[in-house]
Amino acid sequence: MVTPTYYALLRQTKLSGSGGATYTTDTTYNYNGQVLQYTYQAAGQKMTQVTNTYEWGTQRLSNSRVDRQDVPGTDKSATHRPPLTTLTATLMATSVDGSAA
Repeated sequence: MVTPTYYALLRQTKLSGSGGATYTTDTTYNYNGQVLQYTYQAAGQKMTQVTNTYEWGTQRLSNSRVDRQDVPGTDKSATHRPPLTTLTATLMATSVDGSAA
């Protein structure tokens, strides 16, 4: 059985399993409710921490980073960018005077 723990704003902070196993802990959120950081740790295992950053204006996921306990350096750091076709389509659909083509 898996049991989530929530804080006052009904955001999950911890996920526990039967027999006292804890799977995620220390979950933090930004003011928009997006997950900034959380920690995975199965019973008796080392921790893995995931840290997310978001674009300032759009609040889209910008970077996700994974770090493991007792492992030097970063396991994975992935930067997320929108596809160039989105920008190209927007530019092509706008005329010189700024109105939609």
